[in-house]
Amino acid sequence: MFDDINSAQWLWYMYNVSKDQEEKYIFKRDFTEYLASFIEPEAVQKIRLSREKAVAINDENFSRSIKDMFGRELPGAEALEKDDKTHSVNIAELMKNINDAKQEKSDSAFNYQHWTQFELE
Repeated sequence: MFDDINSAQWLWYMYNVSKDQEEKYIFKRDFTEYLASFIEPEAVQKIRLSREKAVAINDENFSRSIKDMFGRELPGAEALEKDDKTHSVNIAELMKNINDAKQEKSDSAFNYQHWTQFELE
């Protein structure tokens, strides 16, 4: 069955598997909070509020915190700061780029030997 699946179908399959895992996690977390709310309702409320605050971060703050933490920006971070649009991915273009990268075999590609001799700044 899986031998005839193309790359786009694999991506769709993995996306659905990850969404299923996320739904299971959220269900178990919410059920645990529900049970804990009978014992310690104030603690559950604090956990929920802290989780909502922890997840709410925009692209600009995220890229700035990465720069502060690691000393350099993410590739394309300037575009994130200027762009207020929702980010989307063109799967057809992504798959074309992946296939092109697979076909492109050259000596300039890094392998483990190159990385062992690579000097950090």
